[in-house]
Amino acid sequence: FFCHLIIFLVVRERIYLYYVGWILMTAGFVLSYNGIAFQYLWPEATAWNDWSRIVFLLLAAGLFTSFTIQFVSNAATVARRWHWAPVLLAVALAMGASGLPFPQAVRMAFLVQFVAMVVCFGLALGKVRAGHAHVRVFLVTFSGVLIGAVLNTLDMLGITARFGGSIDFEVAPQVGSALAVLLFSAALAHRL
Repeated sequence: FFCHLIIFLVVRERIYLYYVGWILMTAGFVLSYNGIAFQYLWPEATAWNDWSRIVFLLLAAGLFTSFTIQFVSNAATVARRWHWAPVLLAVALAMGASGLPFPQAVRMAFLVQFVAMVVCFGLALGKVRAGHAHVRVFLVTFSGVLIGAVLNTLDMLGITARFGGSIDFEVAPQVGSALAVLLFSAALAHRL
């Protein structure tokens, strides 16, 4: 996070702002999901601890979608206002989720995350088919995030229960995100 924040401050490329935001929101979600944030950052705020997962997940989806739109396109093909649209939508959904009962808010957050991943994957796949080389690295990197999120969702739904304790699918998004942060760095360097 700090490495890419410094890079953003040096190169002033807006794409790094989306990327740094995605890293921060993903880290916030993982820390909240694992209970580390509750234990060390906000031990008295039990209600916020539950809702923070939803907020972080929605904001991560919006920031990653904005990152993807800017990464796979050039400034001439997409108007600048579309770069911010997913982030604004995520903020609106995060504020609106507070009016929903918690189980529905969780389902809505996971649905938004799923739709955002499908949209990002579709955008990247379309650019790869058009022959954009830097998007191939993005697509390979993004596959780790996508697979990790799918495995974790299947685990949360109980579908992976037949594997028993032999495979821990709960850490799949963390592994996918960690690999993505490393590989996206190479993709961003190639793009710039």
